[in-house]
Amino acid sequence: MKNKKPNSCVLVLKEQINNSLELLKTLNLVRFYNEIGEEYLKDEDLYRLSWKNHTGGRNVSSNAFLKINQYLEILESGAYHAILFDYSIIRVSFSFSGDELVSQNLLWWPCPVEVDFEDEEFDSFAEIVNLFLQEREYYRMRSPVRIDLDTSNDSPEHPKAHMHIQHPKSRINTEEPICFNTFVKFIINNYYPQISIKDSDFPSTNIRYRSSKRIDYIKKHKLYIHRSY
Repeated sequence: MKNKKPNSCVLVLKEQINNSLELLKTLNLVRFYNEIGEEYLKDEDLYRLSWKNHTGGRNVSSNAFLKINQYLEILESGAYHAILFDYSIIRVSFSFSGDELVSQNLLWWPCPVEVDFEDEEFDSFAEIVNLFLQEREYYRMRSPVRIDLDTSNDSPEHPKAHMHIQHPKSRINTEEPICFNTFVKFIINNYYPQISIKDSDFPSTNIRYRSSKRIDYIKKHKLYIHRSY
C-alpha cells in the first residue's frame, strides 16, 4: 500500500499549530519551537501529527507522569514542540483515520524550577534546568497537565476524552477533543494569569472525531469539565 496523502483536516490542523507556534515565539512566550511533523502509519492506516525524536522507556511512560525524570527526558531528547519562556514544555499529538480524529495527547509539563537569570554560556536548555535543580530554593511544585482522547476506550470509568492532573490515573471528563489553540488558551489563561492573549489570535476550531456508543459516565463525586471555548 502506498502512503496516502493527508486530507484537509490534517493539513488545516497542522497549519494552525505551526502558525500558532510562530505567533507564540513572536509574543516572547516561547523560547524555541519545533514545527509539528506528520507521518503516515501504514500498519494502522492512520495519519499522525506529532513530535520528532519519539523515545520509549520507563521515564516517558504514563506511570512516570509527575516525575521530574520525565520532564528531563523530554527536554534532553528534544521530543517537544515548544519550550515556553519559563522553560515549561508543550508537546501534542493528533491521530486521524480518514477525516476523523481517533486519539490525541496534549501535554504541558511545567518546569520544576524557577530560572532567575540568563546565561548564554550554556549549551542547552537541559543544562540550565539541571543547574537550578541543585538548589532547593528554586524548586516549584506544579503538576503537569495532559489532555487525552482515545475513542477506542470509552467507559464510565474511562471517558474517551479526559484530563490527567496530579495523578497518573486521574481522568477528569472533558467530553470531547480540543484543538491546539484551545489547549494553548487553556494553559495560558489558567496557569499564567499574569499573561493576556487575544482570543482572536488563537481561534479555536472544531475537530471531527470518531463517535462511540452513548456512555452514562460516572459523574458523582467527580469533576466534569464542559468546554466553553
